[in-house]
Amino acid sequence: MATSSSTPKPVGLVLAGGHSRRYGSDKALARVVNDQPNVLLAVQRLLPHCQRVVVSVNNHNQAAVRACLGTLENVSLVTDSPTFADQGPLSGILAASLTMAGPTSLVVTAVDYPSLPQAGLTALVTHQPIYLQDPNRAHFTLAHLLIDPLVVTNWVRHHSRHRLQDFLRAQGCQPLVIDQPLTNLNYEVSQ
Repeated sequence: MATSSSTPKPVGLVLAGGHSRRYGSDKALARVVNDQPNVLLAVQRLLPHCQRVVVSVNNHNQAAVRACLGTLENVSLVTDSPTFADQGPLSGILAASLTMAGPTSLVVTAVDYPSLPQAGLTALVTHQPIYLQDPNRAHFTLAHLLIDPLVVTNWVRHHSRHRLQDFLRAQGCQPLVIDQPLTNLNYEVSQ
């Protein structure tokens, strides 16, 4: 399950294109830790471990996310393919995969984890094919797998339910259990 130190660095994917309906405002732009936008924290966390980072955005937050990221190198934005727009995290994975020439190691993280502990990040970037699981539940938007644009496209086309967990399991991902609980932002924190 571990990756070799001689293999090329993976590509990072930050899922920032959701509509944050439960949260109440755009989670990608929310400032929960150190007054930094969640999307910036996620990108900065992945950059040292990845050859480049792709950020999946939506048409409503694209300009604001671009402004948050400024002139960071090796970072690009993608929006959902119109055919599969608003299909959840798999839309972002599909959009990112279409920027790749073939099978690529991909580390996926959502903007909902502004306080991802170092142990979780280390586990995420050093093992594949996995998704993280803490003592309480699985975290499918924290995953590392080999991705192929043709495989993703075919899977999305031939499955009516675009559940990320089903896709990850179909790609051979196994849970990697870490001891520390992971906090996912689903609702705005009162300040």
